[in-house]
Amino acid sequence: MWGFVIIADNLHLFVMRKIEKLRKEYQSYDKWYYHLTLDSLGKRNLLNNRSQCVNAMNTLAIGQYLYNIGVVQFDWMRNHGHFILYAAGSQCCQLFDYIRFRANAWLTRDGFPPLPKEWFMKLGRLGSLEELVNAVTYSARNSYDARNDILPGGYLWSSNYLIFSKINELFEDETISGMGTSRVRQLLGSRVILPSYYRICKLGYVLPESYLMKVGEEKGLTKAQSLYKDSKDYTYKLFRDYNTYAKAAADAGVDSVGIRHRLSHW
Repeated sequence: MWGFVIIADNLHLFVMRKIEKLRKEYQSYDKWYYHLTLDSLGKRNLLNNRSQCVNAMNTLAIGQYLYNIGVVQFDWMRNHGHFILYAAGSQCCQLFDYIRFRANAWLTRDGFPPLPKEWFMKLGRLGSLEELVNAVTYSARNSYDARNDILPGGYLWSSNYLIFSKINELFEDETISGMGTSRVRQLLGSRVILPSYYRICKLGYVLPESYLMKVGEEKGLTKAQSLYKDSKDYTYKLFRDYNTYAKAAADAGVDSVGIRHRLSHW
């Protein structure tokens, strides 16, 4: 029995050293576009209920502001997450640590075990425009595989609804400037003071359009949407261009064989 304990301890030590080595490598990355993928928890859930999903949305909103990170697109999944970011590697590591801190808080608060110590992330540099497009498409496709009963733009825990859609004009929301400080702190679970123009929807989270990267003279077009020729190009890549999906999956460290069965289902 003691032999098994020693082997387990040595394996854990090996994994933790590997993570520290990866962290140091990531921290050396210069400012650029990256695909940050949270490790899958397998059969365990990172998000177990709507309250935790709302908390996750606010965690990203606060984290990107704290660490001055550009967010192109993102999807929170049941047991992992995808984030297309413009930042330095050190900033991405800071964001991950903040996500881990908040996730442990919402898990233990609701009676779930804390995250494994070896839970980490993969950070992949998107070295070309094609890789950036593929990463955004892949992330959005994840939400379809999680909830194939709705389109990716209908998935609540992502920024997909902002791509070739004006549905956000129907949302009921308030700007932070019109809300009391104590109310904002209660909703966000944080004392961090976000910009007054950030908008909070009736579900209680900061709407992604408050902080997503935008392009154009009037900054009215999201960076994610600008990557596609038009809505047809976007939907083709999303649903028909399997090779793009498989390549992006490989870049993100996911086996492309039987992808659909390996993704989280909500």
